[in-house]
Amino acid sequence: MKPTYRINGAAFSTSVCAVLFGLFAFAYLYFYQADLIAVSLHLLSGGTLCYHNLLGALLLTTLLLCLQRVTASLSRLPQAWHAATYFPSALLLVALTSLSPVSRVGNVRLEGTFFLLPLLLVAYICGVALWRRKIATNTPKFAVADNALWTNLLLLAVTMLFVGLMGTGDDVFHYRMKTERLLLAGRKAEAQNVGQGSSSTDSSLTSLRIFTLSQTHLLGEKLFEYPLVGGSEALLPNGSSVCWLLLDEHRLGVHLSAHSLPSAPTALQRLERLASQSAICRAAADYLLCGYLLDRKLDAFAKAIPRFYRLSDSLPRHYREALTLYMHLRSTPVVSYHDDVVDTDFRDFQDLENKFTNRTLQQTALHDVYGSTYWYYYTFPPVSKK
Repeated sequence: MKPTYRINGAAFSTSVCAVLFGLFAFAYLYFYQADLIAVSLHLLSGGTLCYHNLLGALLLTTLLLCLQRVTASLSRLPQAWHAATYFPSALLLVALTSLSPVSRVGNVRLEGTFFLLPLLLVAYICGVALWRRKIATNTPKFAVADNALWTNLLLLAVTMLFVGLMGTGDDVFHYRMKTERLLLAGRKAEAQNVGQGSSSTDSSLTSLRIFTLSQTHLLGEKLFEYPLVGGSEALLPNGSSVCWLLLDEHRLGVHLSAHSLPSAPTALQRLERLASQSAICRAAADYLLCGYLLDRKLDAFAKAIPRFYRLSDSLPRHYREALTLYMHLRSTPVVSYHDDVVDTDFRDFQDLENKFTNRTLQQTALHDVYGSTYWYYYTFPPVSKK
């Protein structure tokens, strides 16, 4: 009966490993890397194939488990090292999630770790061959159940950690991909909440958030609630510093009521030429006005806003803040604007600012209270990064 006990223990250890790896792979693919795999499939297929999160995760998890079965039958490792047969499946899982951004050109590439995978696979095959040649002949036919289970759990934990460290974990890149997929699905309200609360961003994510807020008619109301970089160049994708992966510029042109945006050296100049050619829609007007605000061009903003808004009406929040700031900074303003509530808030902002002489303490205090205002953005412009 003792050999039967050990065989049953081996079967239990094998089953536990299969269940744990299957759950890990499914969760990793479905909850964390679904957007990355969808973008990878879109790029590799030229936009002809779509990825279904649930179905894709189930199929890929099944594929990984089948690969492990093949590996186990070929390697014939001792039961105490059974979890090592999941390593090729882990390599495939890393390969499936090795897409990453190239910040320099705004495009995408495979992670540098991807090119290590063939070397790791060769090393694994050599290791298995050496094990079978030198050690397997001295290994008892049946491993002790307890030792086998704990050894395999440890190996499996290391394998999972390997996948987590080697796969793409760039938060901003994940935010970008999720935002684009939600926009393609028409889920605009969800798209504007992606990455909310995180201070991480880049020019491409800033561009997507601008587009999302514009589609929900909240660009002038909520833009500066997000971390922003890139200035007005982040308004429009340019194929270099600002890159969309799934969406195309034609979709933006339709949104701005322009079949094609005019050519110009900068995004702001393109919008200015669009505005000079004909009467533009409200979305294009907001793009132009927010472009001036992103570049801290208050004079150009004050000159342009009467074209698109009646100053006596209730203006979007950031426009009210910008005009109030403009009125305090200019002795001879080109427009006149006053809002008692906003004026009071701005005085409170100045009072808090003047409490500190240290720039770092000043920024920290103002961020806690006024971090979502245009006054904070204007006072502490973000460091430009791609």
